[in-house]
Amino acid sequence: MLTTDQSRNSKIQDQKRNPWFISHDELRKSGAIQNGKFVVSCDIEFNLPWSKLDNIPPIHCLLLKTCPQVKLIVGEDTVEMNKAILTSISPVFNAMFSHDTKEARTGSVRIPDFDFNTVQNVRRFCLGVEFDFTTKECIDMLKFADKYDIKGLQDYLEVCLINNLTADNFCAVADYAWTHSRDTVKINCAQYFSNYGEGVFLTSAFAGLEPTIMASLVKAAVEFTSK
Repeated sequence: MLTTDQSRNSKIQDQKRNPWFISHDELRKSGAIQNGKFVVSCDIEFNLPWSKLDNIPPIHCLLLKTCPQVKLIVGEDTVEMNKAILTSISPVFNAMFSHDTKEARTGSVRIPDFDFNTVQNVRRFCLGVEFDFTTKECIDMLKFADKYDIKGLQDYLEVCLINNLTADNFCAVADYAWTHSRDTVKINCAQYFSNYGEGVFLTSAFAGLEPTIMASLVKAAVEFTSK
C-alpha cells in the first residue's frame, strides 16, 4: 500500500515520463466526465492524394494545330516546327524572327548543311516524340544543335553518347568531340580509351581517325591514367 506522499511522488514521476498523463482525480475535477462517460474531441486533417499520372503527355500532344509554325526548308522538302518552341530553344532562330529579316517576313528558313532526316529528328526530339536513333543520327543532331546554339539538345544528346560508348562507335564520338571542342565528351572519351583502348585499336575506324585527333586522344588518355 502506497502512502499519500508515495502516491503523489508516483504521479509526479508519471507526469515527467509522459506530458500527456492525467490522473483520475484530475479528470473528475476537470468536469470532463459527464454521466459516467469521458468524451474526447479531436480535430483531424486529411491530405487526399490526387490521381497519379502514369504517362505525362509530351508537349506535341498539347499544342494547338493553330500554333504559328516555321518552315525549315531542306532541299525540296519542308519540315514544319512550332515557332514559339524553336525560338525559345535557339538564340539563332530567335534572332532571325525577332528582326526585320527575310526569314521573319516569309516564315521560313533554308537549312543548307543538313539532310531532311536530321532536321526531322531534331523536330521530333524537341517536341517530345519518342523514336530510336543511331550514333550517326545522334551526332548529326548534335551538329545541328551546335550550329543553331540549341544547348539543351546538345547537353541531353551528349549524355546519350557518353552513356552508350562502345568500341564500334567510339571513333565517331571522339571525332565529334575534338572537331567541335566538346570538353565533357573529350574527357569521357579519354577515360573510355584508357580503360578499353585495346578494343578500339582493333577497329578500322581508329586507323582512319584524323591524325591530330588521334594524337590528342592518346595524350588525353595517358594524362587521365596518370592522375
